Amino acid sequence: MHLLIARHGETLWNVEKRIQGWGDSPLTETGRSQARQLAARLSDVVLTGVYSSDLGRAFETANIIADGRQLTVAQLHDLREVSWGEWEGQTAAQIQAVQPDLWAKFISRGREMNESEDEADWETSTVVPGGETLTDAASRITSALAKIKGDHPRDDEWVLVVGHGGSLRFFVTLALGLPPRRIRRLHLDNASLTHILYLRGHPPIVNCINDTGHHAMSANK
Repeated sequence: MHLLIARHGETLWNVEKRIQGWGDSPLTETGRSQARQLAARLSDVVLTGVYSSDLGRAFETANIIADGRQLTVAQLHDLREVSWGEWEGQTAAQIQAVQPDLWAKFISRGREMNESEDEADWETSTVVPGGETLTDAASRITSALAKIKGDHPRDDEWVLVVGHGGSLRFFVTLALGLPPRRIRRLHLDNASLTHILYLRGHPPIVNCINDTGHHAMSANK
Protein backbone atom coordinates (compact mmCIF):
# COMPACT_ATOMS: atom_id res chain seq x y z
CA MET A 1 0.00 0.00 0.00
CA HIS A 2 1.12 3.50 -0.89
CA LEU A 3 0.01 5.69 2.02
CA LEU A 4 -0.29 9.40 1.20
CA ILE A 5 -0.57 11.61 4.26
CA ALA A 6 -1.78 15.21 3.99
CA ARG A 7 -2.20 17.86 6.65
CA HIS A 8 -5.36 19.98 6.42
CA GLY A 9 -5.25 23.39 4.77
CA GLU A 10 -4.63 26.63 6.64
CA THR A 11 -7.24 27.54 9.27
CA LEU A 12 -8.21 30.75 11.04
CA TRP A 13 -6.53 29.55 14.23
CA ASN A 14 -3.36 28.77 12.29
CA VAL A 15 -3.28 32.40 11.20
CA GLU A 16 -4.02 33.60 14.74
CA LYS A 17 -1.43 31.17 16.17
CA ARG A 18 -3.92 29.48 18.48
CA ILE A 19 -3.55 25.91 19.69
CA GLN A 20 -6.15 23.78 17.90
CA GLY A 21 -6.09 20.21 19.20
CA TRP A 22 -9.63 18.81 19.30
CA GLY A 23 -11.06 22.29 19.02
CA ASP A 24 -12.04 23.23 15.50
CA SER A 25 -11.39 26.23 13.32
CA PRO A 26 -12.62 26.73 9.75
CA LEU A 27 -10.36 26.68 6.73
CA THR A 28 -9.40 30.08 5.40
CA GLU A 29 -9.70 30.83 1.68
CA THR A 30 -5.95 30.20 1.53
CA GLY A 31 -6.54 26.83 3.16
CA ARG A 32 -9.17 25.87 0.59
CA SER A 33 -6.84 26.99 -2.19
CA GLN A 34 -4.07 24.83 -0.72
CA ALA A 35 -6.44 21.85 -0.72
CA ARG A 36 -7.32 22.45 -4.36
CA GLN A 37 -3.62 22.65 -5.23
CA LEU A 38 -3.06 19.30 -3.55
CA ALA A 39 -6.06 17.87 -5.38
CA ALA A 40 -4.49 18.94 -8.67
CA ARG A 41 -1.20 17.36 -7.62
CA LEU A 42 -2.98 14.04 -7.03
CA SER A 43 -5.30 14.21 -10.04
CA ASP A 44 -3.48 11.41 -11.87
CA VAL A 45 -3.28 9.13 -8.81
CA VAL A 46 -5.93 6.42 -8.70
CA LEU A 47 -6.95 6.34 -5.04
CA THR A 48 -8.71 3.31 -3.59
CA GLY A 49 -9.52 4.97 -0.28
CA VAL A 50 -9.65 8.40 1.37
CA TYR A 51 -9.68 8.77 5.17
CA SER A 52 -9.77 11.84 7.37
CA SER A 53 -9.97 12.93 10.95
CA ASP A 54 -13.53 13.65 12.01
CA LEU A 55 -12.62 17.27 12.80
CA GLY A 56 -14.04 19.75 10.31
CA ARG A 57 -10.81 21.25 9.00
CA ALA A 58 -9.47 17.84 7.97
CA PHE A 59 -12.79 16.55 6.63
CA GLU A 60 -13.30 19.64 4.45
CA THR A 61 -9.77 19.35 3.08
CA ALA A 62 -10.31 15.66 2.31
CA ASN A 63 -13.59 16.35 0.52
CA ILE A 64 -11.98 19.01 -1.66
CA ILE A 65 -9.31 16.52 -2.69
CA ALA A 66 -11.82 13.70 -3.20
CA ASP A 67 -14.23 15.84 -5.23
CA GLY A 68 -14.97 14.21 -8.58
CA ARG A 69 -13.76 10.79 -7.50
CA GLN A 70 -16.11 7.89 -6.88
CA LEU A 71 -15.04 7.70 -3.25
CA THR A 72 -16.61 8.60 0.08
CA VAL A 73 -14.31 10.11 2.69
CA ALA A 74 -14.20 7.80 5.72
CA GLN A 75 -13.95 9.74 8.99
CA LEU A 76 -11.91 8.19 11.80
CA HIS A 77 -11.94 9.59 15.33
CA ASP A 78 -8.51 8.04 15.90
CA LEU A 79 -7.00 10.40 13.30
CA ARG A 80 -7.75 13.47 15.43
CA GLU A 81 -5.05 15.91 16.46
CA VAL A 82 -3.36 15.54 19.84
CA SER A 83 -5.76 16.88 22.47
CA TRP A 84 -4.43 19.95 24.32
CA GLY A 85 -7.32 20.26 26.74
CA GLU A 86 -7.65 23.66 28.40
CA TRP A 87 -5.09 25.19 26.08
CA GLU A 88 -7.14 24.78 22.92
CA GLY A 89 -8.19 28.02 21.29
CA GLN A 90 -5.58 30.00 23.22
CA THR A 91 -2.39 31.73 22.14
CA ALA A 92 0.98 31.23 23.77
CA ALA A 93 0.70 34.60 25.49
CA GLN A 94 -2.70 33.72 26.99
CA ILE A 95 -1.45 30.39 28.34
CA GLN A 96 1.73 31.90 29.73
CA ALA A 97 -0.28 34.54 31.58
CA VAL A 98 -2.40 31.91 33.40
CA GLN A 99 -0.08 28.89 33.70
CA PRO A 100 3.48 30.23 33.42
CA ASP A 101 5.17 27.25 35.11
CA LEU A 102 3.45 24.64 32.96
CA TRP A 103 4.07 26.67 29.81
CA ALA A 104 7.76 26.99 30.68
CA LYS A 105 7.99 23.19 30.95
CA PHE A 106 6.22 22.84 27.62
CA ILE A 107 8.47 25.16 25.64
CA SER A 108 11.60 23.51 27.07
CA ARG A 109 10.42 20.05 25.98
CA GLY A 110 13.02 19.67 23.23
CA ARG A 111 16.04 20.49 25.36
CA GLU A 112 16.67 17.10 26.95
CA MET A 113 20.29 16.59 27.97
CA ASN A 114 20.25 12.82 27.60
CA GLU A 115 19.22 11.39 24.24
CA SER A 116 18.74 7.80 25.47
CA GLU A 117 15.68 6.22 23.87
CA ASP A 118 14.18 4.98 27.14
CA GLU A 119 14.33 8.28 28.99
CA ALA A 120 10.89 9.62 29.88
CA ASP A 121 10.31 13.26 28.97
CA TRP A 122 7.70 15.89 29.73
CA GLU A 123 5.48 15.26 26.72
CA THR A 124 5.11 11.54 27.19
CA SER A 125 4.50 11.68 30.93
CA THR A 126 2.56 14.91 31.50
CA VAL A 127 -0.96 15.90 30.45
CA VAL A 128 -2.15 19.45 29.92
CA PRO A 129 -5.34 19.72 32.02
CA GLY A 130 -8.09 18.04 30.01
CA GLY A 131 -5.68 16.83 27.32
CA GLU A 132 -3.78 13.65 26.51
CA THR A 133 -0.18 12.46 26.43
CA LEU A 134 1.75 11.87 23.23
CA THR A 135 1.81 8.19 24.12
CA ASP A 136 -2.00 8.12 24.16
CA ALA A 137 -2.19 9.96 20.84
CA ALA A 138 0.37 7.62 19.26
CA SER A 139 -1.76 4.67 20.34
CA ARG A 140 -4.76 6.14 18.50
CA ILE A 141 -2.74 6.58 15.31
CA THR A 142 -1.44 3.02 15.60
CA SER A 143 -5.04 1.79 15.73
CA ALA A 144 -6.01 3.93 12.74
CA LEU A 145 -3.07 2.64 10.73
CA ALA A 146 -3.98 -0.97 11.53
CA LYS A 147 -7.54 -0.37 10.25
CA ILE A 148 -6.37 1.32 7.05
CA LYS A 149 -3.83 -1.42 6.31
CA GLY A 150 -6.52 -4.03 6.95
CA ASP A 151 -8.90 -2.28 4.54
CA HIS A 152 -6.22 -2.00 1.82
CA PRO A 153 -3.99 -5.08 1.89
CA ARG A 154 -2.63 -4.92 -1.67
CA ASP A 155 0.82 -3.52 -2.42
CA ASP A 156 -0.45 -1.55 -5.44
CA GLU A 157 -3.18 0.42 -3.65
CA TRP A 158 -2.91 4.18 -3.13
CA VAL A 159 -4.66 5.54 -0.04
CA LEU A 160 -4.96 9.14 1.18
CA VAL A 161 -5.17 10.12 4.85
CA VAL A 162 -5.96 13.75 5.76
CA GLY A 163 -5.30 14.85 9.31
CA HIS A 164 -3.27 17.18 11.48
CA GLY A 165 0.23 18.52 11.91
CA GLY A 166 0.75 16.89 15.29
CA SER A 167 -0.92 13.52 15.01
CA LEU A 168 0.11 12.72 11.42
CA ARG A 169 3.77 12.85 12.39
CA PHE A 170 3.21 9.65 14.38
CA PHE A 171 2.83 7.81 11.06
CA VAL A 172 6.44 8.77 10.31
CA THR A 173 7.81 7.86 13.75
CA LEU A 174 5.99 4.52 13.57
CA ALA A 175 7.45 3.81 10.14
CA LEU A 176 10.96 4.66 11.35
CA GLY A 177 10.63 2.81 14.66
CA LEU A 178 11.05 5.97 16.74
CA PRO A 179 9.44 6.77 20.12
CA PRO A 180 6.44 9.15 20.13
CA ARG A 181 8.39 12.14 21.45
CA ARG A 182 10.46 12.21 18.25
CA ILE A 183 7.55 13.89 16.44
CA ARG A 184 9.04 17.16 17.68
CA ARG A 185 11.93 16.59 15.24
CA LEU A 186 9.48 16.68 12.32
CA HIS A 187 7.27 19.36 10.81
CA LEU A 188 4.30 19.16 8.45
CA ASP A 189 3.06 22.27 6.63
CA ASN A 190 -0.57 22.90 5.76
CA ALA A 191 -1.69 20.73 2.83
CA SER A 192 1.72 19.09 2.61
CA LEU A 193 2.19 15.56 1.28
CA THR A 194 4.06 12.67 2.92
CA HIS A 195 4.43 9.26 1.23
CA ILE A 196 5.04 5.98 3.10
CA LEU A 197 5.21 2.66 1.27
CA TYR A 198 4.01 -0.53 2.96
CA LEU A 199 4.98 -3.73 1.13
CA ARG A 200 4.12 -7.19 2.41
CA GLY A 201 7.18 -8.78 3.99
CA HIS A 202 9.18 -5.54 4.09
CA PRO A 203 9.58 -2.74 6.65
CA PRO A 204 7.88 0.57 5.81
CA ILE A 205 9.70 2.90 3.44
CA VAL A 206 9.37 6.68 3.92
CA ASN A 207 9.62 8.09 0.39
CA CYS A 208 9.10 11.77 1.19
CA ILE A 209 8.07 14.01 4.08
CA ASN A 210 6.35 17.43 4.00
CA ASP A 211 6.37 17.88 0.23
CA THR A 212 4.81 21.25 -0.64
CA GLY A 213 6.00 21.53 -4.23
CA HIS A 214 2.42 21.73 -5.51
CA HIS A 215 1.98 25.09 -3.75
CA ALA A 216 5.05 26.55 -5.45
CA MET A 217 3.94 25.21 -8.83
CA SER A 218 0.55 26.85 -8.44
CA ALA A 219 2.09 30.16 -7.34
CA ASN A 220 4.31 30.22 -10.44
CA LYS A 221 1.45 29.76 -12.91
